[in-house]
Amino acid sequence: MSTPDQNCNRYYCIKNLKVNQKKNWLTNRKIPLLLNMVKKVSEEHERLLEDARIEFLRLRGVETPCERCKGMGTRLYSSGATWRTGMSTRKFTYDLCDECWGTGDDNKHSLDLKILEKRLREKDHNECVSWLASYLGLGFPIMKERILMLADLADEQSKKFPPSYERFSWFLSWESLALLLRNLVVEEKD
Repeated sequence: MSTPDQNCNRYYCIKNLKVNQKKNWLTNRKIPLLLNMVKKVSEEHERLLEDARIEFLRLRGVETPCERCKGMGTRLYSSGATWRTGMSTRKFTYDLCDECWGTGDDNKHSLDLKILEKRLREKDHNECVSWLASYLGLGFPIMKERILMLADLADEQSKKFPPSYERFSWFLSWESLALLLRNLVVEEKD
């Protein structure tokens, strides 16, 4: 059998607790006073934080803070995709607010990056298509017929069966090539 002193010093801790309770300066009268002081310090801290936030917004020129980002211009998104949406990492990420686009003001919005990104994709697509059209010699009348023949060949190729693990990408790549070639000829006619 173990003695109280050998059993993780429980006896010593309990003995000191009893002694410290007798000598304890924190009496029942002082607890409400301390709680009141903590409450006052907490309220003062909150007031100072709010004043600092208002000053920060004033320095940024924000008159009416954005509802989503509270005038900061950035917000926390639940994935790495942020305002772009779609597949991404599974971690919280800070990025531009998708409502005010970084200004922090409800009345002043910056450039919508979703629209800008869409325009850039369209521009890239149009440049690639025009390069392909010029490379294929679409300006010559006989080339239009040959490009349509090439589109038909791409359609036939899409109907062939590749290995099962490649079927979806095989079909999409040949189908999209056929569609692109047909659209080239149609756009050239217009």
